[in-house]
Amino acid sequence: MTARSPLQNPRLFMVAIAALGVLDTAYITYEKLSAAQSSLCTAGCSTVLSSSYATVFGLPLGLFGLGAYGVVLLLAGVPLLKQEDPEVQEQRSQQTGFALFLVTAAMALFSGYLMYVLATDIQAVCYFCIASAIFSVSLLVLSLVSQREKLTELIFPGAITAMVTLVGAIALFTPSAQGMVPGATAIGDTSGNTFFYVNTPSSDAETQLAEHLKAIDAKMYGAYWCPHCCEQKRLFGATAMKQLKYVECGEGGQNAQVDTCRDLAPVIEKATGEKFGFPTWEINGQFYSGRQPLTELARLSDYKGPQNFQNTFGICPSP
Repeated sequence: MTARSPLQNPRLFMVAIAALGVLDTAYITYEKLSAAQSSLCTAGCSTVLSSSYATVFGLPLGLFGLGAYGVVLLLAGVPLLKQEDPEVQEQRSQQTGFALFLVTAAMALFSGYLMYVLATDIQAVCYFCIASAIFSVSLLVLSLVSQREKLTELIFPGAITAMVTLVGAIALFTPSAQGMVPGATAIGDTSGNTFFYVNTPSSDAETQLAEHLKAIDAKMYGAYWCPHCCEQKRLFGATAMKQLKYVECGEGGQNAQVDTCRDLAPVIEKATGEKFGFPTWEINGQFYSGRQPLTELARLSDYKGPQNFQNTFGICPSP
């Protein structure tokens, strides 16, 4: 049996595309977990990452995409490893071909559903998300090309995979549209749209720190659509966060002070050496970028009260 030349083997292209998918989803995951948004994540990217669709089971959706691309990279790449016997290489290709079809079919269908959500619900343009969808569809096409002699055998498992993927995708995100989280404080815009909920409790330590920061005129600059701003408020809890002197910088936000933020941006960037992002703290005339642990805020503000803080960093639930 004669092995196909590299140019005739679709798996080479699958390996390359899967590698790009790994880089793409790794970056999206980093942006979701990072305290500071990079310049590559534009407004559309930020909108997507701050939506309820960006998190699954408390973890970034991009992390699951990263795992899927990793599986494809492994399945497509193993048969390409140098073998002395071409028949062994061909056998490995056949063994992994069916699994590749199922995985890439599920990825392409799930990406298609997310593109539908992106266009109809989120209504934003996220180039990293679109790139991932293109990668997924390309991988499915290449998988079918590599299995072109067995296409009829793939119809039934392909249909089952399609139904399971679509039903799973719809069921996965349905709970995010069930409304207010009990006992939570909503964060949203002036149009009544809710972006996040803060549903953590405020102990005496969180409350006293928030009151201390208010007393010394410390300010937190943020935006209603910013997930990291909500995560910062989440540390204080639903009650104590209301004590903070919070400056809304997002257009369309409650009591927005966009001009103030715009005027302060160059001052903050000069002081911190970083691009003005959210959240940013102003404490005793000094500026500090990114989310801050409550113990650090206590130190920076010379807070002497109780520091048995109960809340930890976590992702805010979305409607």
